[in-house]
Order: sequence, then C-alpha cells, then structure tokens
Amino acid sequence: MIKWSKKENKKLMATQHQRFRKDSIVLKKYIDDGELGEIYFAIAHALKRRFLPARDTFIDKNLSGGGLMFDIGVHILDLTYWFMGCPKVYSVTGVTLTKLTKRKDIRGLWGVG
Repeated sequence: MIKWSKKENKKLMATQHQRFRKDSIVLKKYIDDGELGEIYFAIAHALKRRFLPARDTFIDKNLSGGGLMFDIGVHILDLTYWFMGCPKVYSVTGVTLTKLTKRKDIRGLWGVG
C-alpha cells in the first residue's frame, strides 16, 4: 500500500477520521491560533455505553488483539495527539473496562450478544 500510494502520488493514512469532523477542525483551529494557550498535557476519554460489539473477538483477550482500545481508543488518542500538534511522545497509558460487555441485556449492532 505504501509503494502504491507513492507511485500514484496519493495520501495513505490509517483511518484517523476523527480529524475530519467539523467540531474537530474548529477546535484544532482554536488550538493552532493559540486561543487555548500551550497544550503540553492531555487526558483523553472515549466512552461506548451501548451497542457494544458482543463478539468474542472484541472481549476475549486471547482473540481480541486489543479489543476496544484498538477499536475506538486509537481514534481518541490520535485526535488528542493531533490537537497537540503531534509532539514527541514520552509516555501513554491506556485502560479499558469490560463491565458492559459482560452484561446479557446489551445487544451488539450485529444482532449478537
């Protein structure tokens, strides 16, 4: 994909689509214009309360490959990183919970759960 993108002079990115939301673009402009001062530390949150993916590949650690952290966590981390101007990263800490994924009354968007 990298070779093709260079050959065809196309941009290639890892689906960090949150950067292109209207509210994200407006906030990024405020930040870049210095309206919020220097941003040197951030805490990012993403909350998925309903319609959780109930498939085992999302909640079984042996099958998930990262679960919700990889599913939605990467997007909020990238957005925060982009808002901050893509600085050199010294550390990142992430936490995910499975409280809701274990509940029997929550159904996934795929009709399972």
